[in-house]
Amino acid sequence: MAVEQLTGVRTDSVIILKDPLTSENAAGNQMGYLRSLPYLFQEGIVQYTFPPGWLRRMSNETFDEVLQEKGDEDNSWFEYCALPDFPFNYTILDQKKTANDLSFHHICQITNQETDEYSSARTTHKLLRAYLDGRIEELFLVTDRASFSLSDTTTHKPLREELDHAEVLSYEKIAKQYIRSQFGSQSIPFAKTLNIWLHHAADDYRDVMGRQPQRIGDLFEFDVLEPGIRTWDLFEFLSTEVSRDSIEHINAVVRPWIESDITKVEANIRNALQEFDYDREAVRTFRETGDRSA
Repeated sequence: MAVEQLTGVRTDSVIILKDPLTSENAAGNQMGYLRSLPYLFQEGIVQYTFPPGWLRRMSNETFDEVLQEKGDEDNSWFEYCALPDFPFNYTILDQKKTANDLSFHHICQITNQETDEYSSARTTHKLLRAYLDGRIEELFLVTDRASFSLSDTTTHKPLREELDHAEVLSYEKIAKQYIRSQFGSQSIPFAKTLNIWLHHAADDYRDVMGRQPQRIGDLFEFDVLEPGIRTWDLFEFLSTEVSRDSIEHINAVVRPWIESDITKVEANIRNALQEFDYDREAVRTFRETGDRSA
């Protein structure tokens, strides 16, 4: 599927989207946040690649839970299934794959400078080679800085200068404009999140609960939330024995999407999972009936 433009910018050149939170986080593990993905998916970008560890964290079970393998032996890819609002396609570009193996209508790589420097897969280099050779029609790079450079070049110039033509956009600017245009004013401060999925959930909360959420954690307070708020999708996904058996699983599923208030969010989810006894069918029944005693 062709993506002809992004926020009015034509995609006939490489689009570099700067988002500082794709960089190493406070835990020092090089894991970035995927907060830009819901917006990009809404704009028609459905194919992604980024380090597998960003979906796994300390829980190996999580990777197999959130992704369903698709394709065949020669063209294997995954579909993300934890959040039905954005079932994006995910591809692992490991050391075995060369630039000649890659072929996409479009693909978005989410990375950061440190990850690129320490990665042995040379993913960015391969994607650019395939793009320049015409095997990728539209290429999007989400990076932590506008000065992002390829680690395997001798010039160490910013990528935007290495290419004949590239457009550099700011995710923070785009997200703020989108949120203002959609909701007038934000229910949750920009400093807390620029994930548009959470801002849509905050709008759901206001409509369903009749008041404004005070913090991100309110959107995940499932022991008091009424049905009709999209964060229930994530809770329903987590309502399995995997969450009961692995405390890391909840963090690994939730963490890529939430920039702040994560401790409160996890605590709220765990409390409500106990109330529903980790039973996905019980959660579905409540979402359909609104009756917690059903």
